[in-house]
Order: sequence, then C-alpha cells, then structure tokens
Amino acid sequence: MQKAYGKDDAELCYDLATENRDILIAILDELANIVHLSFQKVCNTGPARSWANYYRNVMNIEPAENRVIPKKKKSHADKTYRGGKILPYERLKSYENVTVYDFRQLYPNTAIQNNIAPDVICCSCCKDDPTAKIVTNDRNINAKGYWTCRRRRGSYPQAVLSLTELRAHYEELQAEAVKNNDKEKEIEYGLKQQACKLFANSGYGVYGNRHFEFADVRAAELINYCLWQDKSV
Repeated sequence: MQKAYGKDDAELCYDLATENRDILIAILDELANIVHLSFQKVCNTGPARSWANYYRNVMNIEPAENRVIPKKKKSHADKTYRGGKILPYERLKSYENVTVYDFRQLYPNTAIQNNIAPDVICCSCCKDDPTAKIVTNDRNINAKGYWTCRRRRGSYPQAVLSLTELRAHYEELQAEAVKNNDKEKEIEYGLKQQACKLFANSGYGVYGNRHFEFADVRAAELINYCLWQDKSV
C-alpha cells in the first residue's frame, strides 16, 4: 500500500512538472541560475533558501545586526501577515464585458517606494530625520516609531530593481523573437522573465518566516501596512 501511494505521488508530481512542455521545470531551472543554487536544491527547498543565497552570494549581503526575528507561533490563532485581499462573496455569478486591473508587482513596488528592508529600517543615520518616519493607517504600527533610511537603498528594493531590470531585458528579447517569428526564443525568454517575476514577488513573504536567515518582522509588518494604507487595494 505504501509503495503504491509513493508511486502515485511521484507520477502526479511528474505530470505537474511536465505539463505544458515542461514549463515548471524550465522556470525552476532559470530560478536556480538567478540565485546561484543547484537545480536540485531549488526543487527541494523553498523561497527562504533561495533568497538567503541570493542576498549572500549574489548581492554579498549579510543579515542585518538589528533585525527582529519573528516569534515562534504557539497556535494557529497567532498573527500572520496577509497577502492580497480576497473579497467575500455570497453566490457565484456570471459576468460579461469585465475589465480586470492588476498591480504590477504590488508587494515589491511597495517595498521600493517606502525603502523597506531589514538593513535600512531604524538606521542610525536617519533617526532624527522627520522625513524618514513611516506613517501607516494602523496606530499600533505607528506607535513603534519605525523609520527608514533616506541616504541609501535597502537590500530588498535593490534586489527587486535588479530583477525588474533583468525581466524587462528578457521581455524586450521576447518581443524581438516574436517579431522575428522565432518561437523557440520567444518561449525561452518568456520563461526567463516569468522566473524573475515569481522570484521578486516571493521576497516579501520570507521576512515573516523565522527560519529565514534574513527574517525581520519589521519588514513584514511595514510592507504589509504600507500596502494597506490604500483601502481600495
């Protein structure tokens, strides 16, 4: 029974990985190239390992000395950091002529706009600068008196800007391949830009993971609450 279960599980994983011309495998392979890890390691670990390796071995950054590590959860009721807002619904309906709006890299761009990262939160150089203070719509967060550096860009915004630039480069190459009717290159660069996007978007969530080497509850809080200042999001 156990062998049959393991066999079924392996077959399902293989089917998912090879769906749509092995797209998942191709994206994971490109992600391995971005973060300088082996393909096997990327497949068997999560975003926390990828980001730790990217910071340390690509950006040459070490964990901030004053970072605040998230506390261990004692129950499922303990605080977590929410993602995109999902509106409640009473019933399913069918609509026509619907226009969908999407924020491009919402969480990463929030970090860029507010310069949020462990190495620049509550820095020593901007403590007395009133323009460095971060104000949100949550009084509990504001009571903590967070500020962020006005003199240098934080590690996460740096990383996201670099990944966004790389993604834009691949998108240009993809568009050129489409123009030249080069289907192989179109798919290749499409996968590369998708890997950049997925990796950049995963950078916010790891800050709330206490097992992440660069974890910092302040970064998780601030990105979350700066984002939710706009109640329309």
